[in-house]
Amino acid sequence: MQHNFGVFTSVIAGVWAGGVLCLLFYMKTNYLLIKNFLPMKNFLLSLVAIFTFCCFNLVNAQGCQDCADAAGFYCGDDTSNWTSYSPDGCVPSYYLGDGWDDCVDGGDEAGVATTDCPAALSDVTLTLSDSYGDGGGSVTIDETTYTLESGSSNSWTLSVDLSVCTDVVYAATDSWPSENSWSVSDSDGNVLASMGNMSGSFGACGTPGCMDANADNYNADAAVEDGSCTYSCPYLADGSLYTEGTYTCYDYVWNLMYYNVEQMIGYGYDCSCVTDPVVGCLDPDADNYDADADIDGGCTYTCAVATVTMIDSWGDGWNGNVLTIGSETFELPAGSSATGCLSSLDCQTWTLGGGSYIGETSFTVSDADGNEIYAAEGSTGSGLVGNCVTDCMDEAAENYNAEADIADNAMCTYAAVQGCMDSDACNYDSAAEEDNGSCVYAPAGTNCDGSCAAGYMEIVATFSDSWGDGWNGAVASVYFDGALYDPMGLGF
Repeated sequence: MQHNFGVFTSVIAGVWAGGVLCLLFYMKTNYLLIKNFLPMKNFLLSLVAIFTFCCFNLVNAQGCQDCADAAGFYCGDDTSNWTSYSPDGCVPSYYLGDGWDDCVDGGDEAGVATTDCPAALSDVTLTLSDSYGDGGGSVTIDETTYTLESGSSNSWTLSVDLSVCTDVVYAATDSWPSENSWSVSDSDGNVLASMGNMSGSFGACGTPGCMDANADNYNADAAVEDGSCTYSCPYLADGSLYTEGTYTCYDYVWNLMYYNVEQMIGYGYDCSCVTDPVVGCLDPDADNYDADADIDGGCTYTCAVATVTMIDSWGDGWNGNVLTIGSETFELPAGSSATGCLSSLDCQTWTLGGGSYIGETSFTVSDADGNEIYAAEGSTGSGLVGNCVTDCMDEAAENYNAEADIADNAMCTYAAVQGCMDSDACNYDSAAEEDNGSCVYAPAGTNCDGSCAAGYMEIVATFSDSWGDGWNGAVASVYFDGALYDPMGLGF
């Protein structure tokens, strides 16, 4: 089978002058090749082959991908498999399956062009950084994870295919991800991607740009996040909503209410978008309603029956504690004090708790004339408040009061003299006419005056600690005749 060289006429004319010296050298040194070759191909083809071998081998090979792009067949990177009909290892499309082995191994005779070339890998530098200098953060690229264990930065050299899009998946490794960032640069130092504490990509990824719809410079056409997003309130520089997160400037100022904005800035916090809240009464029906208030700092009322004054010694509210009097509840969200109205001064049970720092809480109750009728510390936990009746509640007493709210049996009167009528009791009352169950007895082995009873021996055990802080959990046991001596069950 013959090659069709009509298409090369202009090529031959164009390279003739430039290749004549090369041709003469080639003919002189390769006589046998020419002699054997000419009978198989016409002379015009021979000239093209000679020029191809001589001149095209003076340039660098362009590789498999260039050959595939030209719809040719690539003979491989091994130059020993190349012939004069596969310049730079590439058999042109018009030679494929023509009956001639244009690769030494004849691979081109399958008649199929090369379409799948090994990816061309490029060296890139991955750098992880931490602004505080204590390490933190990791990224995963092609299923390999790189972590900044410590220090301000670390770099790795990776071989990647820049003709495709490569994802970089960021993950936090500590509680301070805002300190983390990463970048990828090519071998010339050009930055291919640079991000903070977020994922991204590099390579042939499409149009780069800001892909966060909350950003000021959001680009709806962007196909890959390039870390260029900029934000304004209510979003912070990292794209987060300024009201979100814990232990942020907003959290300390508005939720925990420990500091103001100026103090938080002094501590190095980003207080962008944050202003100091106005603390005041939010109830329009209250005497001290504040239309500008952001946070409820407590309201005061003119109460028809009674006023409850809530007090916090620290000044930060009741920290979730709730006062319940009967069926009414009272809270102090913030500040040092506030008041509320109690609808009844009937004797009622109160409880205070459910939050933290209960020791800071207290309250008072005053009547409509402003007279304080009750006061209690929150740590007490519960009690009775109001017009409570204290009286005798012993049913055996002559003045038993079933309607009393608080029992005080010292107020009781009886028809018969009350007392302990057991002569073995320490408080035996010979004048008692009716036993009231008040008898008290000495512990076993002792008399009522604390001395040892007959048949018992007094032993005094003295236990000491040289440091003066107790025995720190140590226990002493005293035995007599092999038996543990602890008749009162007190331990030592």
